[in-house]
Amino acid sequence: MDTRARSSLLGALLLSACILPKSVGDGNEDGSTSSTGSPGSTSGDATGIDSATSLSPSTGTTGGPPSTTGETGFDTDAPVGSVCDPQPEDLYAWATRLVEADPPPAVETDADTDCEITSIVADGAGGLELELECDSGPLSFGLTTTDPGLALPLSVGETVHARMREIVTFDSGYYLFLSLSDPGGPLRLGYLHYPSRDNLPEQLDQWYLPLQLTTAEDVCELEPYDPPPAGTGDGGFIVPVCTYQHQRMAVDLTAGREPPVRIFDHGRGMVAGYDTWVAEAYLYHPHDRECAMTQPGRFLTVLMLAPPR
Repeated sequence: MDTRARSSLLGALLLSACILPKSVGDGNEDGSTSSTGSPGSTSGDATGIDSATSLSPSTGTTGGPPSTTGETGFDTDAPVGSVCDPQPEDLYAWATRLVEADPPPAVETDADTDCEITSIVADGAGGLELELECDSGPLSFGLTTTDPGLALPLSVGETVHARMREIVTFDSGYYLFLSLSDPGGPLRLGYLHYPSRDNLPEQLDQWYLPLQLTTAEDVCELEPYDPPPAGTGDGGFIVPVCTYQHQRMAVDLTAGREPPVRIFDHGRGMVAGYDTWVAEAYLYHPHDRECAMTQPGRFLTVLMLAPPR
């Protein structure tokens, strides 16, 4: 299915959300802190966000991209052609925190700590697992990309400063902000997955230095509407399932006084030496006038890798 047709969303209501990296209190055993919100409402719980659609964290295996079936209804493939140039590349990048068991619904997990890298394992097919031993306990992450030869700009035994904010909503929506930097120094690995109508939180300006990110929304026209296959998109468990039109965005990145670099949805480029993947950057507009969601939603997934040493 062409990604221009977004025919199924778990949460038909994607209301305004603002996710802010926050200070960290006492740590969990896994090097993080958590708070659990009420699963009974779509707003005002401990997460401060409303329902979104994505995958929940992996349970002991490398995180995979969103599936074309099951709970997400989203494709991982690049659109087959676009009304907007540059044309999308066939790429994806997807990261999750690896955990021993599924987290409880509506949970936030934060980390802001120094860590030693204890293991980096590649499966040769685009999957990587990264393990860290942090001051407050271990952290593990999985990364999957379409580049089977991708090497992380990190080494076992190095010390990095880890900042993470992971949010799992009551309907399995998933948000992840991650930065691994030299202690007191520049970014080594950065990642964000942010399905929200809001702009990026301003506090993130400090997470990915020297890189700074802004989104550019009015750079492409809407893609032609591609209706879902017969028998889909005509009903839902609580409200009718909405259908959508895809509108590609771009991400503008700057580093210090370097000129800005614009990378479009499903694009990859170099920014001040950083290998930068804009795996997803698009708006999805409700096509149905009767759809409960009346405003466009947004998907943004970006991976940033420092040059190897």
